[in-house]
Amino acid sequence: MFGDVKKKVMGFIGKTSIRDRLIYSFIFLSLVPVFIVGLMSYTSSRAAITRKITQSTLDELNQTAAHVRLKLDEFEKVSVQLLIDPQFHQAIWNYNNLPSAIAQGERHIVFRFFNNYLISNPDIFGFVFISAVADREPLVYAQDYGPELKQISMELRTTETYRQIIQAGGDVSWSLLKVENTPFLYLGRSIQDEVTRSPLGILLILAAEEKIERIINPHYYTGRESAAGLNKYSVIIDHEGKIVSSPQKDYIGEQISALLAKTGPLQPILSGPGAARANGSEQNQGSYIGRVDGKKSLITFKTISYESGLGGQNGWHLLCFTRTSYLYAESRAVGLTTLFMAGFFALFAVAISLTVAFGISNPLNEVMEAMAKAENGDLSVRVRVNTGDELGVLGMSFNRMIVNIGKLITETQVAVKSILEHSFVLEESSQESARAAESIARIMAEVSTGTAEQTKEAENSSGRMRQLAVQIEKVHEKADEVGEISSSTRELSYNSQETVSALMTNAKETEEITTVMLEVINDLRASIDEISRITEVIGNLAEQSNLLALNASIEAARAGEMGKGFAVVAEEMNKLASQSRDGANTINTIVKSILEKIVLSTTTIERGYTIMAKQMASVAGAQESFTRIITAMDETTGRMMEMAAIIDEVDRAKEETTQSIEVISTILEQTAAAAEEVSAATEEQTAIADQVKSLAAALRGMAENLVQMIERFQVDPETEANVS
Repeated sequence: MFGDVKKKVMGFIGKTSIRDRLIYSFIFLSLVPVFIVGLMSYTSSRAAITRKITQSTLDELNQTAAHVRLKLDEFEKVSVQLLIDPQFHQAIWNYNNLPSAIAQGERHIVFRFFNNYLISNPDIFGFVFISAVADREPLVYAQDYGPELKQISMELRTTETYRQIIQAGGDVSWSLLKVENTPFLYLGRSIQDEVTRSPLGILLILAAEEKIERIINPHYYTGRESAAGLNKYSVIIDHEGKIVSSPQKDYIGEQISALLAKTGPLQPILSGPGAARANGSEQNQGSYIGRVDGKKSLITFKTISYESGLGGQNGWHLLCFTRTSYLYAESRAVGLTTLFMAGFFALFAVAISLTVAFGISNPLNEVMEAMAKAENGDLSVRVRVNTGDELGVLGMSFNRMIVNIGKLITETQVAVKSILEHSFVLEESSQESARAAESIARIMAEVSTGTAEQTKEAENSSGRMRQLAVQIEKVHEKADEVGEISSSTRELSYNSQETVSALMTNAKETEEITTVMLEVINDLRASIDEISRITEVIGNLAEQSNLLALNASIEAARAGEMGKGFAVVAEEMNKLASQSRDGANTINTIVKSILEKIVLSTTTIERGYTIMAKQMASVAGAQESFTRIITAMDETTGRMMEMAAIIDEVDRAKEETTQSIEVISTILEQTAAAAEEVSAATEEQTAIADQVKSLAAALRGMAENLVQMIERFQVDPETEANVS
């Protein structure tokens, strides 16, 4: 087996020229080390980058988790401060137990507490108190979405989440809430009667999800990256694998499996805390390579906390995604540098190998060419190798060998000429008649043979000319067909060009209409913005009226009987303020809907405008292509007409050639008959002188053969002069 392979390799090497062997060797020796070093560098750099980025990301996740815990602690402290405040606790008890008319005053006290904490802590979006008494409506005090939050709070009272917060007995419970597709995180705690320990209701503290997301993705809000092209970002999931916070808001509330293709490595941290799973343990963190939203990424994870009340029973978990395309950018740069170096060294090796190879192969080729000429008899050739190495010595030796052979050939030519002269003397001494008869017989035999061959060739030529005539006629017919096809194609091209021109005109009209539509929509959008500003002013006026009514109610209560009239006025002002606020919110909702439709219309029209521009470019390209096709068809038609004229000339030449061949055939037949008669007349004369002629012819034949062999060699004139 090995022997066969070795034979094949040696056979291939033996068939390859020395120049090619040198080139292949230089390229191999220069490229293999570069590729090996480059591959090792690329592999080691990828491994080092992955290892360092993983450790760095885990350290960063530890810090981020600590920041998240601090932020959550701030919200918990606010809830604790409210629960231990006796005035707040008394206001909640009064709201639940006093008659509805009196309970409304306690409602304003609760709102005052909420307002104080809302002003002092800007990260809080709002407060909600859901009473355990069924006929008491939820108390909602938030920056926005008041009616929506009230409706959601009423529905929350009948859910399992409400019962879990009540059963927690005052412990913290964090959950996710969406209002009008806007995500919020809320802290829930139950409020209990200090005497009976029965639940009075639950307190919800709302925080915009973006507040937490800013902590885990601070770079996203510095303008360095966008949500559509994040190379590195983090998300928070709960113990059920549901996404709680993410820069991609569409995924919030979805399972992490909607974003990750492989979630198996996350199961240990999602299965709940164990005996050895203290916060910060290495068992609660890790990393692996997977696909995030279809893109290959490095996934690192860390548990935020397993403390009671934080993220539910099993805690929240922080995940960081880093795309490998961003991670290995430097490694790919090393790979590209290696390829560039390999290409450079390959070119350098080729240049050196060509220089060395041509330095060896050119002198060898010159010697080989000289030997080939000498083999064909040219002994005047000389090799000009002006080097001081072995190739120069080889050239000088070859030149000396050619000179010596030339001298030998020249001396032989002199001797042969002498023999040939003596043979002529012997032949002239024979009978003149035998010489003449032999000469005539030989000439006539040659004439007869040549005439027969020429006659045969003339007949063959006549047959070929007839075949040529048939082929020329077919070519003429095909040329006519091609001309007709070219004319039809040219007409179709003109028709297509007219159609494309009409399409271009329609596209331009469509473009103008699209531009007008965009201008109208932009004007409409400006009007919508003005309406939004007006409704905002109305909402602010309603809030101020509400506060004035609240103050008037308080003052009326203090005035007693004298302030009943003010109380009635305050209640009416409160109703008007509420109606104004509801009207403003309704207008805002309608305006937002219109604005969304305007944005969608603008996007659709702009996309149509872009597609129309591409279509116009394609139509213009097609129009130019048809113009080129028409020009090419015109040139093709002209060439076909020229070819038809040439075919006609060939047809006429064919007819003349056929006639000439027939005349030559007749003349050759007559010549053959005359040659046969002359040969018969000389046979008797030839037989008489055969004996003398045979002796002279034998000597002459040997001399002529020797002369012919020597005449193949061309000797340098200087060598002939030296021999003479």
